[in-house]
Amino acid sequence: MNKEHGDYHLEWQGDLLILSLSGSFNEIAITRFFQQVMGSFRSRSDRPWVLLSSLDKEMIGTPAVLDIIKTAYRWGEQHQCKAAAISGANIVINQLYLSFFEELSYPARIFEKKDDAVNWLSEQL
Repeated sequence: MNKEHGDYHLEWQGDLLILSLSGSFNEIAITRFFQQVMGSFRSRSDRPWVLLSSLDKEMIGTPAVLDIIKTAYRWGEQHQCKAAAISGANIVINQLYLSFFEELSYPARIFEKKDDAVNWLSEQL
């Protein structure tokens, strides 16, 4: 019996996509969430956007889960994402994504506070 682990929600605020993630994720949950994210683009016109991943300190996943998340950031490169940010992450997520963000073709940063991330992302559009 395969069950999802991890809580998630997505919300568009204009051209800002906010992904809220909390808890421990497994591959089933993160894959289903990424499918929902991709589906949310069907109702949008083809225009630039920015991404905020708003996390709680408990958010974590297996290496496979974290690779799926990295794939999602790469997917954004091909779909007009202009910038990305993470807010509220624990030290493990911070360390794992700091160097990865340097590899992306768009600017990406990590913030402690969500409001700071939103302000920075707004400047990137």
